[in-house]
Amino acid sequence: MSNANTPAVYVLVASLAFVGNSFAGHLDIEAYGVTTGARPGPVEAFQPIKSLRAIPFQLPFDWGMDPFDDRSWQNSLHKLRPLVDAALAADDFHYARAVFRDWQRWHARGRVTVSSWGDAVTGARAARLAYLLHSTGWRDRPLIQLAERHAAKLQDPDFFSTTNHGIAQLHGLAALCLDGKLRSCRGADTFLERQLAVLLRHQFARSGLHRENSPGYHFYALEHLSRMAPLLNAYSPRFAQTIVRAEKQTRWLVYPDLTTVALSDSKSILRPNLALPPGKSRCSGIQDYSEAPTCYMLKHFRDVGYVIVRSDWAIPSDRASMIFIQGGFFSPPHRQADDFSFEWFEHGRKILRTADTMVTRGTSGNVISTAPAPTIRSKLMVGITRSKRKTLMEMQCGGLDRRPRA
Repeated sequence: MSNANTPAVYVLVASLAFVGNSFAGHLDIEAYGVTTGARPGPVEAFQPIKSLRAIPFQLPFDWGMDPFDDRSWQNSLHKLRPLVDAALAADDFHYARAVFRDWQRWHARGRVTVSSWGDAVTGARAARLAYLLHSTGWRDRPLIQLAERHAAKLQDPDFFSTTNHGIAQLHGLAALCLDGKLRSCRGADTFLERQLAVLLRHQFARSGLHRENSPGYHFYALEHLSRMAPLLNAYSPRFAQTIVRAEKQTRWLVYPDLTTVALSDSKSILRPNLALPPGKSRCSGIQDYSEAPTCYMLKHFRDVGYVIVRSDWAIPSDRASMIFIQGGFFSPPHRQADDFSFEWFEHGRKILRTADTMVTRGTSGNVISTAPAPTIRSKLMVGITRSKRKTLMEMQCGGLDRRPRA
């Protein structure tokens, strides 16, 4: 497992060594996909999604606004992202407190939006609030009341999500209860131990692959859990083992050119730091399946419904082949309407691909598109052995249509 992203959160944990009444270090806000290089000082415009125009921001703010009818936009707003991140990173704690208090005052009047207390939203906001309190030692009543409400909400079993949103929920709770000063944190350790075990079981199959039907979310969950390891590792003896298994399986979720398989709600992202196995040296010069059938591999992950046929790792990307087939779905998250989706990579590029993103408005689905190519006849598929054809046919005919064990 790469530890490149771990130290930032470790600083938060290690910062329990007090400097006066405050902590040293910064919360790893990158764990929530936040850009840390924003200009310090009061935020003048809010633009969490680049494709949508910026909205002027000043306090007091109308926290009920949703000018684009976009759930992701409003979720980012109520996470306070990136409204307080630049201030926290620059130690401008007074401005960060002003934003939290303004959010609190707006909701104190009985107003609420669909995103105000969303599962992942609440967890992400709680982690930011925890950092503000830990960094300053402030104990003013309004902030403590807000923290108490977040800690209590995050321990409601009916509120807890077993999707990837639960990662942010448990992280927010662990951050708030780190110093044990909140009354609502009594018993939080027991809750964290129990719910982290539930979350890991629902998020990752025994193979180590993520259960939410999207290769991109495997990387999302893995990267977030890796950053949060210093906070969450103590609550589950399976935590580190789960991370290691999940890290090992990332090699099957990228094409030979190291781009992510973009099925379901995934994006085709280049992952240059992902190290593939060296493969068999005797396969490095292979040009065609017929030359050496053993230089091509079949991987069947029955617990998540993935089947991968690809060249040996040693074959360079410009001569490599790979087909990734999603043969069945085992959980509701990110499940799209179609089954048996697939993508096809041949000699350095995708020949067939699906839509590589999800949308928050309208209809989302897998739309096959073709890339210009002189031929669509795959040397890989022509050469698949009978046993491999049989496996693919079994999958196509419903052989993988099983549900995960409870």
